[in-house]
Amino acid sequence: MTGKQFYIDVDGTKIPVGFNVENVRSARNYRPLDSDIFICTFPKCGTNWTKRIVQLLIDRESRTGEVADYGLSKCFLEMVGSSVVASQSEPRIVTSHLYFNEIPWNPKTKYVYVLRNPKDCCVSYFHHTKHTKVYDYENGLISDYVKTFIDGETSFGCYFEHFRQWYAQKDRANVLFLTYEDMKRDPIKEILKIVSFLDLPYPQLRDPFSQKFQRVLKESGIDAMKNYVQENYKTALGGSKEADWKSRSDYPCDRAPPPPDCFVRKGIVGDWKNVFSTEDSKSIEDQMLRACEGFANIRDIWRDEDWKDC
Repeated sequence: MTGKQFYIDVDGTKIPVGFNVENVRSARNYRPLDSDIFICTFPKCGTNWTKRIVQLLIDRESRTGEVADYGLSKCFLEMVGSSVVASQSEPRIVTSHLYFNEIPWNPKTKYVYVLRNPKDCCVSYFHHTKHTKVYDYENGLISDYVKTFIDGETSFGCYFEHFRQWYAQKDRANVLFLTYEDMKRDPIKEILKIVSFLDLPYPQLRDPFSQKFQRVLKESGIDAMKNYVQENYKTALGGSKEADWKSRSDYPCDRAPPPPDCFVRKGIVGDWKNVFSTEDSKSIEDQMLRACEGFANIRDIWRDEDWKDC
């Protein structure tokens, strides 16, 4: 660990500095509806991308008149608390970074879990931390952050434990397990999995060549996502200056949110190759293999080239 603490411990849950403690406590007591759709990830593993895909698939914006927010994020359970999520119209999309043993559970609720390889997750989380002012980590070093990541001393805890808890649920009928890498490699195939899992009653969404499916594909692409988040900050949240955020009485955190590029930065597989030393890469690789021992075959999850120094 580097000596820098990036979280507050709330009854065993490591929440980001500036989050409301009571909102986190209420989040764990949220009662999911049968119609809720949970997007569950460790941070920086495709949360907003997957949320955007689901929003487009169920056509939530035109049905509710709501804008899909990011910084304010009324659907981010741990940030806003159970009452704000419960006030949303159905079907609710709920995002969460909680471990499985903390997540509000309903056997009839749908849970989409997305796993990203630990090296790219770490790099993305490092950039997120550097650019979020409250962490005071502008001059932080990736080599230090790798140690923090492996030790589970980031906000929301240990990537490897998060993986173990959720991967153990992958065969449940109401859990869909996806990987970020497969979503990048073949978005059509993975979106069709989501359509089938959610049992959406729109024949056009089962046809990749339909206008409706092509719209989902286009508007969830990296360029569209970047533009969407930028516009979202302007329209839903009133500006990008820190002073604008602090003046908002409905923002649930005692801090300015991360800048837009923290939510959608590169969106690629293999960025760790441009950042890690051989030592850092091997350290994370070894930790992931330890997490899988007697539990999972890593090649059932990723191709070697997705996450290893081949």
